[in-house]
Amino acid sequence: MDNVHIKYLEHFVDLPGAMAVDMGCRDGSLVRLLAEHKAKVIGIPTGDQTPGPDGENISFLPGSSGTLSLENSSIDLVVYIFSFHHIPAESQKDALVEAHRVLRPGGRLHIVEPFSEGSYFELLKLIDDQTQARAKAMEAISSAWTLGLKPIIAGSYLHVERFDTFDDFRRRIITVSPARAKAFQINERAVREAFAHHGIVEDDGRILFRQPCRMYHFARVQTAEQAA
Repeated sequence: MDNVHIKYLEHFVDLPGAMAVDMGCRDGSLVRLLAEHKAKVIGIPTGDQTPGPDGENISFLPGSSGTLSLENSSIDLVVYIFSFHHIPAESQKDALVEAHRVLRPGGRLHIVEPFSEGSYFELLKLIDDQTQARAKAMEAISSAWTLGLKPIIAGSYLHVERFDTFDDFRRRIITVSPARAKAFQINERAVREAFAHHGIVEDDGRILFRQPCRMYHFARVQTAEQAA
């Protein structure tokens, strides 16, 4: 995962020594990056992915966004990077409530969501069009202040995805879910054409795609009134 997410996060949170949870940690890339910055990190994977073994300052736990097996007020930082929109819309409020429960007073919730635009979105929507899911997620996030999560800052920046080859892209995508693997197979010709059309070949031969995203950063307070 591109370090741009960590660079922005470091502006708002002292990572060394922080107890952090990466929700929807996928292959564990962000977990390992946070640990490299001296945070103590718990990864909560989604779907059938296996992020890897535990390590120094790293552990992986089963669970879901709505039911974290963590004690009340025990966490300094909860992070959702490109994962909040994968929560069913009817469960997104529960996920925010659960984040508030496990965060210490003053603890931080950091969410980054991709916009439905950019060259990577144009490529990915041929396999999994997440336009509506992303819109629902941003709607839910905008109401977090009513749940005792005080908005600190919101802003936009550009994330990039890089692939060595089309087969590298295919490999990463089909491991996410059986549904994506099937859609990839059905639409492979169109996906291959879009990959060639939208991708930017860098000097080292890797292919770059742009994904604009929105960052939301909250502090946990005791009441909704304090969050306003």
